[in-house]
Order: sequence, then structure tokens, then C-alpha cells
Amino acid sequence: MKASSEQVMESLIEAAKNETTATTAIMVLLAHVNEYKIPDLIDSLIESNVIKANES
Repeated sequence: MKASSEQVMESLIEAAKNETTATTAIMVLLAHVNEYKIPDLIDSLIESNVIKANES
């Protein structure tokens, strides 16, 4: 996983402020939740620019 749980929460809260980004986050969450692929979920949120990953 490329982001800490704190980064995930902060990014999701920030994403919720923008309707398009919030919709993207919801769609990505729904696509992964039924399969319990949490690391894949986090990576997809990063790829969708919903979560800002560490560059380290």
C-alpha cells in the first residue's frame, strides 16, 4: 500500500469537498469493497487522484 491510513482519511475528507472527486471515490470504493481488495482499493484511489500518495 502506498499511503498510510491517516493519508487515506485526510484525502477522502478533502475529496468529499468536490462532487466529481467524491463520485469517483464512491465508484472506486464500490468496485473494490465486495472483493475485499483493500490494498488495490487504496492504489486505485491514488491513481484516480483522490488520495495523494507519499513520494518517498
